[in-house]
Amino acid sequence: MRMKTSDNGYLFLLSGSGETKGKLTVLERAGATVNSHAVTLPYPIHPGEWHHVSVTVAGQRITTTLNGLQVDSFTDGTYPAGGVGFREWNGANLESARFDNAKVVAPDGSVLLADDFSSSDLASWVPPLAGNKISDNSCGGQPAHVAPLTGVDGRPVYMYFSDLWDFHTNEALANYHWEPLRFDADGMIQPLRCDNSVVALASGHPGQADPVPGLDQSSESGAFSHACPVALGARYGQTFSVGRSGPLTSIAVTVFKDGTEAGRVLRNPPTAPLDVRLTALTSDGVPDRTLWSASVRPERIGWSPRQLVLQPGLKVVEGQRLALVLATASPQGCYGVERDPGDPYAGGAGLVGDDQTLVPVAGSDVRFRTTIGAPAVRPVRLDPAAGTTVLAPHPDVPVLPGQPTRAVFRVANLTDDPIRVPVEVEPPAGYAASPETSTVNIGVGETAPGAVAVSRAATDPAAGVIRVRAGSGSVTAPVTPSDNLLRTAVVSASSTHDGWHPSRVNDGQIQAQHGYALWNGGGGWNDDDKSIFPDTLTAAWDSPVRVGSVRVRTIDAPQQPADQYGVRDFAVLALVDGVWRMVGRVSGNISATVDVVFPQVVAGALRLVVTASNDRGYSRVVELEGYA
Repeated sequence: MRMKTSDNGYLFLLSGSGETKGKLTVLERAGATVNSHAVTLPYPIHPGEWHHVSVTVAGQRITTTLNGLQVDSFTDGTYPAGGVGFREWNGANLESARFDNAKVVAPDGSVLLADDFSSSDLASWVPPLAGNKISDNSCGGQPAHVAPLTGVDGRPVYMYFSDLWDFHTNEALANYHWEPLRFDADGMIQPLRCDNSVVALASGHPGQADPVPGLDQSSESGAFSHACPVALGARYGQTFSVGRSGPLTSIAVTVFKDGTEAGRVLRNPPTAPLDVRLTALTSDGVPDRTLWSASVRPERIGWSPRQLVLQPGLKVVEGQRLALVLATASPQGCYGVERDPGDPYAGGAGLVGDDQTLVPVAGSDVRFRTTIGAPAVRPVRLDPAAGTTVLAPHPDVPVLPGQPTRAVFRVANLTDDPIRVPVEVEPPAGYAASPETSTVNIGVGETAPGAVAVSRAATDPAAGVIRVRAGSGSVTAPVTPSDNLLRTAVVSASSTHDGWHPSRVNDGQIQAQHGYALWNGGGGWNDDDKSIFPDTLTAAWDSPVRVGSVRVRTIDAPQQPADQYGVRDFAVLALVDGVWRMVGRVSGNISATVDVVFPQVVAGALRLVVTASNDRGYSRVVELEGYA
């Protein structure tokens, strides 16, 4: 019903065994089911029975009757127009049906379509392409992918992949079936054998993991398996020794969430956060006072194990012994870790216990790693000719009227010694610029910021180029006059999908709004909590600004149009005198660009709060703009 394509629209399923009351299920499809509801019918539905089903569409109101009795009515405007169709079989032996006397009638009573299927002619319909059945049950799973690989003889090998999911909510526990596709002389795919196969592939090249900057301690070379020991009244952890002094810039631990009863389809994940603590250790190796803590909400933690990275910023000393302790107050579910009983880390051990005590687990370690930053660089003699390279901010230096922009250039030390170099600036015509400090100190193999204040020296200057010199290196960067206040703000987000960072929503680059390839390259912000709302973007300034309108640009590429993938319901909040005030709200949006205008306020920050998207999945923002 109102199908834009064969899998984008509303799907009505009638089901029943004849023993209990039947059911009507309505699915909203957008390549996959994005919304659904089910209605229990007043009587059983017996296999083989004929029923008269009528669906009436009036604007956004969709009403279903069965044998003349209304059984469902709902409102939805996602698909305002489209075609009609029917499905005889879903391809998995889970449903089948017969149809007769299909008719579509306009509001004025004129018949738009009538087909009694008296012949096999389906000229009024667009039948799906006939395929070649290669398996009854996808070798015990569900088809997932075909991967093109290169065989040892250089010819392509097409590996069929099915997901042997056991309906457990944690899909990380699923198994897989791989098998090479085989073709007959006409190029048709032959039926799958569902057996064990050996495929000789072309030799690859040995790889090497990228080094982790500042890596200090790690157990990541072990052979790990998953366990879910963190629950109400049950704590788990890992001890470790600090390898060198400095700020503990990050600690990473592999975690996931699960339900309480393993092996079933679970609907009871944790509802309380995962509490993460770093504690000191006594001389007996017992966790003592807390040095740092964080609370991670359950929506940030997936069903599948993945790395959770936190930034304590805690100053630590070489030889110091610490404990990473995980706990939760959730009355249901558990949080899991990856652990190895083969003792991959010699500098500590796993911990297990209740709310009161924790004891070491001999020979067992949790998968974790820590990084430590470099100590402060000591001042050295000024060397104007020291070997350096200077890096410019990307993509440009935006300059607003009436206030300077703080542009951060970075200076890299190319020598084998710590250096101290002068910073010099050449602004373009119509602008003034000065370095924040006249010199910068840089350690061996490091970079240091060289901040420059850039302001307008003319009323309406043209774009230009600024040059910054530090030591022997220099660089140029575009300078762009702009009225967009958000260009100089720092943007953060409630969550971030890898590659779609919040810093991309105020970089002045809007081409990704209508370019799918640019969007896929990280041309905006995408949250990381699918189907969990609200999602927020917060833009903060160093000092308050006067703002009276906000422009929201969402995705609107041909492959992801705004009316299907853009942000739909959202509010704009302003931080005025330390209090968040709502200054605008939008509901039911299907446009690519929306302007929210409000009485001018003096705000230290703006916040976009997205409460729904048109695909009910992710919040996607290409650019966020603010104007006086």
